Amino acid sequence: MSNPPATIPRLGWLLGAVLAGTVLLPLLWLSPSMTWLKMSPQAVPTFSVTPYLETVSQPVHQQALADRQLPVFNKNRLSGYSPVKVGNADFISVRVDGNSPQHEIMLLFWAGASGRYTPNMTNYRLHLWPYEPQLLASLPQSHRSQDTFSHIPVPPGATGFILTQTNPSVHRKFHVAFHRHVPQPEPEAYGFVVQRRHPYTGNQSASVFLKPVAVTDDQAAITRRGGRITLRHVAAVSWLNRQHLPNQIKISARQVLGQFSPHGLLVQMTDGSTHQLSVQGADMLELDYQAASKTLVVDASQYQALERTTLVTQVTPQLAGDVWRRVHPNLGLSKRLDAGQLQISLMRTDKPQLWFTSWHPNGRMATLIFTEHADYQETVLDSLVTFGNKQGQVIQGQGLAGNQIPFTKSVFVLGEPYPFFVTMPGGHRIGFSQDSVMGSPAFAHLLSEYRRLKLPVEFAIHTAGTRHYTTEETRQALAGLVPFNSRVWIDHGATPTMVMRGGWDRREPDHVLIDALKAFNYRYVWADGDRYAFLEDDGELSLVRDNQPANLLYNLPVLTGGFTSTEQSFTPHQLFLFSTAAMNWTASLYSDAQLKRLLANHGVTIAHVYFPYSAIQFWKTGGHQRAFRLYPWFNPTLQRLSAAHRSGRLNLDTIGHWGDYVRMARQVVLTPTPCGLWLDNPVTQTIQGYTLGLQTEEAPPAFELDGSGVKGQRWQNGQAYLWFDLPPGRHELKRPSCLSR
Repeated sequence: MSNPPATIPRLGWLLGAVLAGTVLLPLLWLSPSMTWLKMSPQAVPTFSVTPYLETVSQPVHQQALADRQLPVFNKNRLSGYSPVKVGNADFISVRVDGNSPQHEIMLLFWAGASGRYTPNMTNYRLHLWPYEPQLLASLPQSHRSQDTFSHIPVPPGATGFILTQTNPSVHRKFHVAFHRHVPQPEPEAYGFVVQRRHPYTGNQSASVFLKPVAVTDDQAAITRRGGRITLRHVAAVSWLNRQHLPNQIKISARQVLGQFSPHGLLVQMTDGSTHQLSVQGADMLELDYQAASKTLVVDASQYQALERTTLVTQVTPQLAGDVWRRVHPNLGLSKRLDAGQLQISLMRTDKPQLWFTSWHPNGRMATLIFTEHADYQETVLDSLVTFGNKQGQVIQGQGLAGNQIPFTKSVFVLGEPYPFFVTMPGGHRIGFSQDSVMGSPAFAHLLSEYRRLKLPVEFAIHTAGTRHYTTEETRQALAGLVPFNSRVWIDHGATPTMVMRGGWDRREPDHVLIDALKAFNYRYVWADGDRYAFLEDDGELSLVRDNQPANLLYNLPVLTGGFTSTEQSFTPHQLFLFSTAAMNWTASLYSDAQLKRLLANHGVTIAHVYFPYSAIQFWKTGGHQRAFRLYPWFNPTLQRLSAAHRSGRLNLDTIGHWGDYVRMARQVVLTPTPCGLWLDNPVTQTIQGYTLGLQTEEAPPAFELDGSGVKGQRWQNGQAYLWFDLPPGRHELKRPSCLSR
């Protein structure tokens, strides 16, 4: 198989020169008397970096295509299903045969080394949307259809997968194709590396400048690119797990450090010295330690499809013969990438320690975000959940308001109240009415009251409204929500005008949303398809797992602008996608034990919730009449969360506020020194509550930032955390008594 060609825009050479002059020079490391080294094994015997670029192959092992009947999902039987083996595939494409007259969900689970279902790997919800009415009307009743979910990444450690359907009345078969990474030749064509070495300490660093790149083969896509770090004479390597505790590797092993894991390593050399290896700007680190040759190879991916996977629907299927084919592509496989950077440092340390950025601001230990979807929002029910009482008053300890719980609240803007019935737990069929901002004056007044009371609510839009809307109607809805300062979009229902259906694709003029979201200054978009849909089954809240990707907050070139040709690029308006887990409230889900585990694991939970559905108990009083009250456990649960937040341990937050912190904190470059740390903040505003972690064997002294004390510092069990407001520019964090050369 030939490798797909890739082209570098001529603009890339200009960008490289500008980057070298405006970014690299201000980051001269530690001393103005810097010694610049040529890239040669003799000059840097234990440390070398080369760029790499990989694309995805055409399907391999065609003879191994599976042809199986889809089993019906039963979570109690998952461990008994026989998985389809994935072998050494990096990606799989799953084709499902059969019609989709209504919205259906298939569930994909992974099997681990045991060959059985493994709960701590990312599972996927795969959506089969109904065909659009105008298309369905033109098709014969006997027509067949196929849906292909293309290039689903195989997570580290997975040996097979289980695909299930939720509709027992439909008989479907599925087929699977297997794909591999294809390394591209001539790495110097995709970027260049500048390495340097301190003349006194011998500490080393490297800047990797990655050029804009576009693949030209129609069948190709970029899966990852970055810098490959090679260290020789390595006796052992330690990485930090999600509890921020060191795990040492002395035998040959592989390990993945995802986007929300500390990107630092402690490397013990064969001469007995210890070095801290730090990487800035990477989606993922992939470690490969070969004990026999004492060699450590770290692939630091500035772009990694595992961390940016989003399966979306192309609204209009294509006819091939008598078969309608619809593709759900993985937008994490990009055709084009803009310029990128990585910063790498290798510093000798007398005391084993690792610095890293914490994703929890103000020194907190974990983050919990509730994103409420608007499906069950009815004025009287919404008021009850928010205030915790039927009087609509803010009373301490009652409801979301009385416990000061921040959350992201999506609302419908357009449409008349939409009635529907739902079978609730216990078997009662209860009626609801979805209210909207424009269609219900009482609901609009209630939302305005939330704003007047300055409740910690972030408003989001849940598509345009309670029915199907065009792009132009959606613009009207976005305009209607301007007074609420919304920056968050959450998809809903089966309408084509969703970002994860027709909204991402500019070839769908009636449904595309990208330009409208840009015009109204939206920043965060729900990635649809919950991850870890059954977290409560394995006693886990956090979406961050060891040795797994954590694509919780990421951007995609196709949503940000990027290249329109290989000759021209535009400043992207970066839309960031956020992933969630379906976690409706129960009496035990947010227990003391669950919160304790979340805090210990420094976890991140972004919960997809329906407050009225899960917090309110309903019963029928005759006919279609209903009565309701809050479950007795709801207020105590809120009080428990509020207490953890007030203690400074738990970060209860909104998508917008937390997302802003993470986006800015990711850009801070950390350069360790013998006395502490240089911090380079390239963003144009102060990062409030920026938090650093330090894994160390002994309690560190009080640090100072630019000669002044920090906001806070905490140390326990080998972990120190410091937090402070970080202005733009370069700053020094150091021990007051330490003098660096």
